[in-house]
Amino acid sequence: MEKRINLFKENEKASSHSGFLPKNNLLKSKRSQGHIEMIISFIVFVGFVGVLLFFLNPLENSSYIDYAVLDITEEVLMQDWAVEYSVVSLTLDSPEGNCFRVPNELGLTGDLVVYDEGNNKKIGNVAGSDLYIDGSSYRHYKIYSSDSFSDGSLSGCNSLEGNNAVFGTKNTFNTVFYEDIEAFVEEYYSDYEGLKDRLGLSNDFIVNVFTQPLVDVEADLLMNASRFVPRVVEVTARDLVVVAINNDAQQIPIIINIQAW
Repeated sequence: MEKRINLFKENEKASSHSGFLPKNNLLKSKRSQGHIEMIISFIVFVGFVGVLLFFLNPLENSSYIDYAVLDITEEVLMQDWAVEYSVVSLTLDSPEGNCFRVPNELGLTGDLVVYDEGNNKKIGNVAGSDLYIDGSSYRHYKIYSSDSFSDGSLSGCNSLEGNNAVFGTKNTFNTVFYEDIEAFVEEYYSDYEGLKDRLGLSNDFIVNVFTQPLVDVEADLLMNASRFVPRVVEVTARDLVVVAINNDAQQIPIIINIQAW
């Protein structure tokens, strides 16, 4: 009996030193294996996403548009059409029906466009240190002066005798000259390459000029300078809302559409 009990104990000791793991150790091993598999799966996923980003390159295929060519074209064209003009009022003590001259106290330059109180256009110009103005039956005048105006000239006007002239405040403005845009369109069609050389532009461009739309009234095309646009180029465009002035000193609200490539 004692031999059987000892033999059983010897077999139990032998089993404890064999290659079989206890139950608790087996559970720990399975958990460790699961963690390793999760880490490997995560690494594979990150690698897959990295490969996609490398080949697709979303930054390279973004919707970024380069407006540098359009910016340069706009700046050059606006300088080509630019005009500076001044506006001042003039009031006489009494109407002067004949051509008269007054001292150019405010230093107006260029040619003059003059409107009397009845909105009648009168001829005027700068002559030396005086302003020559074609008089009317009104006392109040509005004088526009600019180097871009060209509307004839007066000479031999008499100075005011016993009739004081009072100027208002001179205001100066910068905008685009309507007739310069018209001349640009004509040059565009007659000598496009020569126009580009004159402006110092190497790129191509299109210009459309529209009236500013009113409520329930669509904009009308006033003039355009256009050409064929190749399909392979990227065209950038911009609308400029401006109030142009013409040779009659009339303000014309327009929209200038510039396209460049």
